[in-house]
Amino acid sequence: MTGSLRPPARAGSVLALAVLVLLALQLLAHGALLLARTEWASSLAGLRLLQARAGADAAVIVAQAGGSEAGDSVAVFGATPAVRGTLEGHPFSGRMRRLSREYWLVEGWGRSRGERWGVTTRRLVWVLEPRARIAAARGGVEVGGILLGRDAVAFDPERPAFCAPWWAALDSLVTADVWGHAAGLGSPGAGEPSLGRLGAADLASSLPGLAATWGTPAPATALGRCDPTSPWNWGDPTHPGGPCAEHLVAGSVSGDLVLEGGVGQGVLVVGGNVDLAGARFDGVLLVGGALTLRDGAEVRGMVRVGGDLDVGEGSRILGSPCRALRALEASRGSFRRPVPVSEVGVLEGGA
Repeated sequence: MTGSLRPPARAGSVLALAVLVLLALQLLAHGALLLARTEWASSLAGLRLLQARAGADAAVIVAQAGGSEAGDSVAVFGATPAVRGTLEGHPFSGRMRRLSREYWLVEGWGRSRGERWGVTTRRLVWVLEPRARIAAARGGVEVGGILLGRDAVAFDPERPAFCAPWWAALDSLVTADVWGHAAGLGSPGAGEPSLGRLGAADLASSLPGLAATWGTPAPATALGRCDPTSPWNWGDPTHPGGPCAEHLVAGSVSGDLVLEGGVGQGVLVVGGNVDLAGARFDGVLLVGGALTLRDGAEVRGMVRVGGDLDVGEGSRILGSPCRALRALEASRGSFRRPVPVSEVGVLEGGA
């Protein structure tokens, strides 16, 4: 035989194709591995970011809860001591910085365990401050509806001894001209029960509900001492040296309130109408509906009425920043809830 045996040309092509396929599979496997590693790194980074953010949010909550208790001990532009802790082992710290009497910047910083970087969250909140509320009042009486008996609204010239710690502040914050008149608020409902950013619902949830809404408040004693457990014991503003002179009420009513004689002092938030017949009340009276004073009734302090105000003959309202401030200070613990300023929202950044 003169010829030689040679493999077909097609066998070489198949081998080359197989090599190319193996190379492509290797490249695909390598790419998949790189993609998996990238996804893993991205997921881990996202997890650590969430851990840091959760820590910052926790710091804001903790700082907010304890910082607002500081109150007047923190000067404007000062800050509360930093609070520190961990969330599932991830460290955080936070504090509150006072921007004004009632506005605070809450700052929280969180870090994922083992990382050097962190996340900072900032939130603007409002916390009621009694003196600021007194300074913000447009008058001793604020009325959303019609006022009958404007001449029966005047300034209270008395300077009770219990207000001695605040006289210097009050003299710089208020004037008899403002607190001796009634300010119209333009429309019914404009004077609904509110204190700054605390609306009617906030106030109602902050204060206990009154056990009774029709009756005669009067000081009650047991063994010569004031009995604060009596539902109609609202203190005694008429006898400064009496057993119940230092007792003040703080309560809310969703409907109407009717007082027939008697005396009381403190903070009352009423969603409906109030009828005072021969009764005296000192402090802060916030009424969502109408307020009627008759038969020699008297209110001394700060009054805010959402509806109409009718001050009958022989009755009067005396604007008293001193008595209003005392009532707010006594109830300050009930109103010390930070209110987020929704217009600003939450500010977040790295740290």
